[in-house]
Amino acid sequence: MKCRSINNVIERSIPLKRLKNYIKYFKRELEIVKPKTVVALSEKTYAILKGMLATLSVRNVQLLKIWSYSYAYRCRKREEFEELFKRLRNTV
Repeated sequence: MKCRSINNVIERSIPLKRLKNYIKYFKRELEIVKPKTVVALSEKTYAILKGMLATLSVRNVQLLKIWSYSYAYRCRKREEFEELFKRLRNTV
């Protein structure tokens, strides 16, 4: 799932109305794909997905969090990212 900002403007918070629109698509996506694990690529995305999964009463999906590749390189955390990614691969 990719939540895009309007007019490429980075938003600090996603309005509840927009979030409600994403929930119906996310629910359908879960029904089709039936994932065992969902990986969030940021703290903000993790919090949003955690709330969505709770709202949808989804209990059989593991939610994991990792940094995005671009964040790790931009913030000079490449080695930490690679270690997190290895642990993630071993978990899934």
